[in-house]
Amino acid sequence: MDALARHLRTAWRAERVVAEIRLASALRRAGLAAVAIVLALFALAMLNVAAFLGLRDVAGDAWAALAVGGADLALAGIALALATIGRTDRELALAIELRSAALAAAAADVRGLGDAAAGVRRVVRLLRHGPLGAGLSILASIALAALLRRRSKPTA
Repeated sequence: MDALARHLRTAWRAERVVAEIRLASALRRAGLAAVAIVLALFALAMLNVAAFLGLRDVAGDAWAALAVGGADLALAGIALALATIGRTDRELALAIELRSAALAAAAADVRGLGDAAAGVRRVVRLLRHGPLGAGLSILASIALAALLRRRSKPTA
């Protein structure tokens, strides 16, 4: 029973580590994405104005707007690619492996408890319903009563 509790505690701790690692990773990615968006919006506004004004004299209004819009799309794609890149951490893999091992050990302990409980149930059933069960039950009751009577008698 102690082993089962230990395995379940280990599985719980491993699960907590997995959740913390995943949360930290998600927060890091979200934070980087937010920073990238804010910087991109500010820089993009300035670059759009400067590029449009510079290209308008050379290529005309339509081509300048097209070039600036294309550059905006390319920058958005790069920012999105950087935000979605995720690497697999060795710590996460180790925590998942530890959790799996602890849960497998806990499951084995539970199966062992089930086998032991089934054995006790079988013995009790045999004692209760077997041919000698009633006689053994009566003998056990008589012996217990004699022991209790003997203990309760004051010695002279």
